[in-house]
Amino acid sequence: MADIFISYARDDHLHAERLAHALETQGWSVWWDVSIPAGKTFHDVIGEEIETARCVIVLWSNLSVGKRWVIEEAETGKNRGILVPATIEAGVKLPFGFTVIQAADLVGWDGSATAASFRRLVSDVAGLLGPPPIEEIERRRLAEAEESRRQETTRRQAEAKRRLEEEESRRRAAAAPESKVGDALKGQPGVVSASTKQERKARRTGVRLFYWIGGAAVVYMLAVLIYPPWRSRILDLDGPRNPAGGAQLIDAESAQPAVSAPTVDLVAEPASVRRGQSVTLRWTTTNAADVRLGPRSNLGPGTFGLPGWMQVEAVGSLKVWPSETVTYELRAEGAGEPAEDRALVQVTLSEPIADSLVGDGTRLGTVVGQVTASGQPLPGAQIWYGLLR
Repeated sequence: MADIFISYARDDHLHAERLAHALETQGWSVWWDVSIPAGKTFHDVIGEEIETARCVIVLWSNLSVGKRWVIEEAETGKNRGILVPATIEAGVKLPFGFTVIQAADLVGWDGSATAASFRRLVSDVAGLLGPPPIEEIERRRLAEAEESRRQETTRRQAEAKRRLEEEESRRRAAAAPESKVGDALKGQPGVVSASTKQERKARRTGVRLFYWIGGAAVVYMLAVLIYPPWRSRILDLDGPRNPAGGAQLIDAESAQPAVSAPTVDLVAEPASVRRGQSVTLRWTTTNAADVRLGPRSNLGPGTFGLPGWMQVEAVGSLKVWPSETVTYELRAEGAGEPAEDRALVQVTLSEPIADSLVGDGTRLGTVVGQVTASGQPLPGAQIWYGLLR
């Protein structure tokens, strides 16, 4: 009993043989009436094989569509629901009753098991017989190989674990005699183990080292307290040598770093403006603890765009609107001598920004100033003042 029965015209036996060999490579058994056993007729063998086959493949060609037995074999497969038709020539007109069954296209197939047309036919056959045995065999082979690898990995891990345990056992066995002797002697009067002797020796060494370091520190402190010159002078071993040789002794006061006096730099940009225009004061200081800015004048503070002397940051800028020629002064105080710098701003007359007539024709101009330091507005820095002329 074969898995697949191939029906074809005798003149198409080359196509049938090619297809049978390709299907056999997939693991299926194929019958295509190559030989008739002795004692049996042709019709008996064909009838028995087609009735026991699990799939019937009919090869339609211009010759086979006219063969009565091919049509009968195809009809048997159709009635059993196991028919898989395939065309091996182009333009074949299928017999009546088989046109509605989709046929696999093997026209021009060269017998390759990887051809797309053959793979589609294998898929149709697998729909009746299940996956090709060769695929099942391959799947089982891969599964067995994976199981073998897993078992090998488990065996190696177990072997590595066993070796580690043996090594640990040997190490413990090597250390066992000493520990057993120590345990046997422990508790007996006058008997001290080697490990106890080493511990005591290490403790004695640590105590001695502590006493040596502590004693040296005490001697040094007493010498500093008893001998006054050591308290006021520093031994500079890395400094220049004196003519008599040896290290140079320097005073503690002279060893202190020199204190730098503060420095200031004040600039007015621009240095000449018309009344109502702004001037930007920029300054920088160093080594300053307190920095103040103000006008050198007794006129009202609003006349020069400042509310008076004000404390500012060490580095910054300030925008002012002076109405009269004025000299701005920057003072800085620090650890050394105070420092100061001045900037002169020339102010010329100009038309007021906004004016109006009041009373007998006197014009009143209003100027609004925005005071900033380091690019940030100062609190209460919006100044309003009038220019009467």
